[in-house]
Amino acid sequence: MKKQIKDIPYLEILKKSWKITWSHKYLWWLGLFISLGSLGTSFNYSSGDNEIITEAGQKFIQFINTHYAIFLTLVLLVSLLFIGLALLSLLARGGLIRSVKNILEGKNVSLKESWKFGRENFLKIFSITLVIGLFMFLALLILIVPIALLFFNHSYWIGGILTFLAILIVIPLFILAFFIRTFGYLYAILGRLSIWSSIENAYFIFSKNIGPSFIMGLIFLPVNILVGLGLLIMLIPLAIVFIILGGLLYLVLQKTGIIIAASIGVLVFLIIILIVKSAYAVFNQTAWLLFFQEIASPKKEEPIIEKVLEIEPKPIPEPEVG
Repeated sequence: MKKQIKDIPYLEILKKSWKITWSHKYLWWLGLFISLGSLGTSFNYSSGDNEIITEAGQKFIQFINTHYAIFLTLVLLVSLLFIGLALLSLLARGGLIRSVKNILEGKNVSLKESWKFGRENFLKIFSITLVIGLFMFLALLILIVPIALLFFNHSYWIGGILTFLAILIVIPLFILAFFIRTFGYLYAILGRLSIWSSIENAYFIFSKNIGPSFIMGLIFLPVNILVGLGLLIMLIPLAIVFIILGGLLYLVLQKTGIIIAASIGVLVFLIIILIVKSAYAVFNQTAWLLFFQEIASPKKEEPIIEKVLEIEPKPIPEPEVG
């Protein structure tokens, strides 16, 4: 159903999402696997000292040439790890969506049941992800190949213009893919629809509620900033503690003491970051579910007040006698 932005209780959605997240901490285990599944897209490139990067790159290439078999084995293992985490992430998301639905209905849900829900809905979640992923891959391929050929043939001006136009096309495509995937998961699990019906309905509901959906997405920008600041405020005092600890251990164990303090510090930091990310994953998915219920539920019909006009019968005039 089409909803107006003013009709969506955004603040109430966030409050209710946080209440569910905090009251059902066992769901954080599902959030943990959802977070781990996004590790592959979390790496950021940092441009530091070019000389250091070049030297490190040369050593890395030298290592590959010397230990080619070991390098291939490591690449294979890391690839399998990321694939495994991605699949677990989909399983956890399916379980989380169904668990939150049951919680909203007042039912008791255990972690074991949540994983069971995840297994039951895994195929649907995986299929929707695969269909949308293939669509995006083909769209990017269609856009990139002609541009690559233009640059290969030294048509830099035309290639540059087409690159700019491709970016203008790709950004809306990624946004569309995000919303179709998000709503598609919810239709598949909450509405028990087939894969294709879920995708079709997801597109329909998004096209009818573009404004409210964008507002909901934009709300998470300040939320993400607040979460990041909160995490930073939490980690800075811990960093100071471990620096002091490292200094004290250095007096006793020299370099070994610093290594021990740094190792413990990194481990503690990782645990805290994963806990925060796990809770946030639950909060995020719950908020989208509540938002989806708002836009997908039919509008309450307003009472229709009818005016009844009483028309008095007019007397029929008698025929004139001529």
